[in-house]
Amino acid sequence: MTARKTGLAIAAAIVVGLALRLACWTGLIASDDLTHAWAATHLWHDPIERGMPDGPDSPYTVNARRVGVNLPLALAATIAGPSERSLGAMTLAESLLGVLACAAWAGALAGRRAAVLAAWLAAVTPVDVWHATIWLQDDLYAAGLAGAMAAAAWAVRTERARWWIVCGALLGYLQYVKESAVLVVAVLVLAGLVRSVRARRLERGLVALVAGFAAMQALACAYWAIAMGDPLYYLHAWLGRQAAVEGEAAARPFPGNLVRLGLYLGYHQALGLGLLISAYFGVRWLRRGAAPARMRQDAALVAVVQLALLLHVLRWGAWTQRYLLQLTPFAIALGAAGLVAVWPDRSARARLGLYVAIVASTALGLVIGHPQHGRYRADVVRAAARALPTLAPLDVPVVVVAGPRPAHYTDRALALLDGYRHDRFRVTADPTAVTRGLVVYCSLERHPTRPAAAPGRRVFTAETRGGREWIEVYAVGLP
Repeated sequence: MTARKTGLAIAAAIVVGLALRLACWTGLIASDDLTHAWAATHLWHDPIERGMPDGPDSPYTVNARRVGVNLPLALAATIAGPSERSLGAMTLAESLLGVLACAAWAGALAGRRAAVLAAWLAAVTPVDVWHATIWLQDDLYAAGLAGAMAAAAWAVRTERARWWIVCGALLGYLQYVKESAVLVVAVLVLAGLVRSVRARRLERGLVALVAGFAAMQALACAYWAIAMGDPLYYLHAWLGRQAAVEGEAAARPFPGNLVRLGLYLGYHQALGLGLLISAYFGVRWLRRGAAPARMRQDAALVAVVQLALLLHVLRWGAWTQRYLLQLTPFAIALGAAGLVAVWPDRSARARLGLYVAIVASTALGLVIGHPQHGRYRADVVRAAARALPTLAPLDVPVVVVAGPRPAHYTDRALALLDGYRHDRFRVTADPTAVTRGLVVYCSLERHPTRPAAAPGRRVFTAETRGGREWIEVYAVGLP
């Protein structure tokens, strides 16, 4: 396959991937994405939402310190204003970069055919498509991890230290996307140290990897000094939160975490069928592939670490399908490398038929699968946001009635949909204290039922999925 044909085939995969992601556009889900949106618009000065429960052990401070996620979102908000369209477009671009990164990694592992196959698999993988427009950390982590592993593979292939610097810098950046990236660095450093001991000399690649990682940490410390007045803020917050989490009882201990994973892979079809088959061939390739042993060893070590992390975090996760994205780059790139190595004695047409079948059966998950999120979750809030200008003047407060949990989402979602232009959105636990304003009840706050006694004149109502998501707005003290 020529370079021109390879480029055209990968470009076609990206176009198809873009079309699928636009067709499955989700945007706002009114959950952790709201914390990222706030942090992105307050990037340089205290990105923590003080209106939410905070403190070193609070889960609501985690997304504020994941500056690797928030920095691209801040760029999108600066260019086009804070909105679900601009923020979703940024994560869409990150997802498409992941397609390129998987192709680059597979190309380093097994050549141009593997690069093309990896691009097509990445373009149609259901869990990636479903989450590509939700501004959370997972798509960016998958893209960055694939890019780092591609850089490591090209470093081995070309014997150039600069690729190890790129790998280390990418992993250093990913530390501020998902904290578990430090374990990937640790396992690569450990492997490098073992090789150095055996060779009785320090590897240049190991030094370059650490240098790239350290440079990113220095930049991060400078950021925290500006944003929080403490260059070590992230370190303290991360270790404090991690210690608190590890001390909690797991909601789904073994084998419940395996059952949850099986549900994602089976009934939900989050990876389709074809990608699972590819993963099998990827494992075979790791054992006896044609690539240099070091390349396969590094990929295998990191894949094992990522699988262990996935099973570990699923012990706490109640509904975390998106966590699969920390493994999909391995299934895609390694699977593509394995697939191009099978059937060496078959005709080109037969092998092409195999590749098409694998990609098609992966994409089938988009049709028969069950995504975790959808636009339905926040559609009632979008409907209320569109109706607000007709319900009351801009100086009228919009007060959301809090539910049984300390966090609150509806008021923050309305503020984002308003582009943070008007400081009129509030939350209260006592709706009787509101003497003038629009009082809002919403299912996002987990109210057990809709209000039994109307606090005022109902001026708007909406629901989706047979009433599972609903919102009601009442006018209090208004003509």
